[in-house]
Amino acid sequence: MLQAAKASAAKAAKEGEAAAAPVVAVPPPAPPLSNKDFGDFIAASLAVACVTSARSLQLYRREGIIRASLGGPIALGALAGAVAGVHTVHLPGMSQVGQRVMGAILLLTAARFARDVARLRRGLG
Repeated sequence: MLQAAKASAAKAAKEGEAAAAPVVAVPPPAPPLSNKDFGDFIAASLAVACVTSARSLQLYRREGIIRASLGGPIALGALAGAVAGVHTVHLPGMSQVGQRVMGAILLLTAARFARDVARLRRGLG
């Protein structure tokens, strides 16, 4: 994969275009097994999220499109949400509630993407 990314960057440089950012593939920590403790998978997921978030922050900062005045409140809100989520998920019955809320969030996100695509198509067509 690294060779493909290098070849793509070399081709783009030769043609005078901007090279696309290489894709980072993260293999699962273990093959899916029934009765497997998901702690390893959760840790791997959090590690990937931290790396990608840090990289995004670096790229946005380089472009100068970060509003520092919003960073603190957003970070505090994310921290409070994470702490509340960890404590709440261990209460009886909250796992099912969390799954339903996550499902609703995913459906709403999909609906927003569909709406944005429809608006773009109307604007372009």
